Amino acid sequence: MVTPPGSPTPDELSEIRAELTKQALQLDFAQQYQKVSDELKVLKADIDHKWAILRLVATISSVAVTVAGIILSLVGLHTLKDAKKILDEKIDRNIQETADFYGDVIAGSALFARGRYDDAIAKLLKCFNNGHTYDPSVLVPLLASMNIINDWDHAKSVMQKLQSDPAKFDQINDAQVLAIMGAIEIQSGMARYGFSSESDANEEMRKGQKLLEQAYYMAGSSQNDLRQHILTNQWLYHIAKREFDSARQNIASLESLPSNIQVYSWEDISKWRCMVSLAERDRSDTIQQAKQQWIGLSGRYYK
Repeated sequence: MVTPPGSPTPDELSEIRAELTKQALQLDFAQQYQKVSDELKVLKADIDHKWAILRLVATISSVAVTVAGIILSLVGLHTLKDAKKILDEKIDRNIQETADFYGDVIAGSALFARGRYDDAIAKLLKCFNNGHTYDPSVLVPLLASMNIINDWDHAKSVMQKLQSDPAKFDQINDAQVLAIMGAIEIQSGMARYGFSSESDANEEMRKGQKLLEQAYYMAGSSQNDLRQHILTNQWLYHIAKREFDSARQNIASLESLPSNIQVYSWEDISKWRCMVSLAERDRSDTIQQAKQQWIGLSGRYYK
């Protein structure tokens, strides 16, 4: 295909997409931060108003002052002013913590969009460890960054913390989060399969497949890029298990996606750490079978 004169080069297009992604993320998180910040400020104004009323009542009624003093002394406060100060400080602290959180999420997401995964992980881990454990806006770029650089040990630590509260873990209903966790389980399991306890690696991949099934069920009808991600990792699972008929079904499902949905080339996938590990240990025709299946998607390769 001939490129029209003056059209951006692929590198320029990549830079433009990265910049637009960053700006979109910044706008989205800035809007979220502003909403939360405004809500906290409204709450503070309401408390100021009630405080003024309380002071007026206390001034008019000496009985009210006495009763309030007894109550405050029971909770370790000396005056109504102490209570107001503590409440003000708590709200101010919440506003600052909210600002810090959105600042780190915006920075981490922008770094992720630019491919600076180590830097993104540092920012997003701070959010994860400071009370935003189950927030998808943190988990998606955090786990995706770890998976892209094959930092599966740290990814597993994040996932173990998520699973430490089974009730909250079972309430995760974000398809992207489940899909990335599933990919991590399958790819890390493939990389260890044959080099360590085979039963452990099998269990990892089995968990990953279950997570991917949940994610596919939850994915919206318009989330075709997510479906591509899920189907690709399910294909990896079946290839590693030499379940070639099931793997072909994944290929057929990928082919049925809208024509604008692209996939990685065989050259790219064959260099993934999980596939390299599979090729190193396999002494049969697994890799050849995988290649023959995947090149059927060559018309969808990312250009």
